[in-house]
Amino acid sequence: MENGPQIEALLRRFNAELLSSDSATRVLERWFASPIAALRLQGPAKPLPAEHAQRLRLLAGEQILHRRVNLVAKGQVLCVAENWYIPERLTVEMNRALEHTTTPFGYVIAPLKPRRQTLSVITFWPDAQGGLDDAVMLEHRTVLTAADGRALSVVHEAYTKQIFRVAG
Repeated sequence: MENGPQIEALLRRFNAELLSSDSATRVLERWFASPIAALRLQGPAKPLPAEHAQRLRLLAGEQILHRRVNLVAKGQVLCVAENWYIPERLTVEMNRALEHTTTPFGYVIAPLKPRRQTLSVITFWPDAQGGLDDAVMLEHRTVLTAADGRALSVVHEAYTKQIFRVAG
């Protein structure tokens, strides 16, 4: 495990890569040189946070589904992602893949050429001794839109300290 300054440098670099990419899943895949799997977490669906409702511009007849997954590489949970998406804006095949496979959302919707719009970033720095007391090191909240500008989903991503233990 690296010391505090090294961890901060890695966290800044990882965050910069996320901010400059349209696919968090692709960043994780490059960062760890490993395939990423999305393992669904059980539990009741959470309603879309009110502050995001207007961002999705829901049309009559459209619904919002909630999907919560652990994004995993090399047996480690790198990110817990909550995704509120509009299934009617995806293909039948995409919806089937989201429901029945471990394929991450970013891979599934790749044919729509999604773009990420970052809404917020929260960083949790290591303590003064360079330790990693908190499980979550970085949080991103984003809106994913298709190439044509239609909103597809709102995503909350919580990146764990494992991003420093698995990389490379």
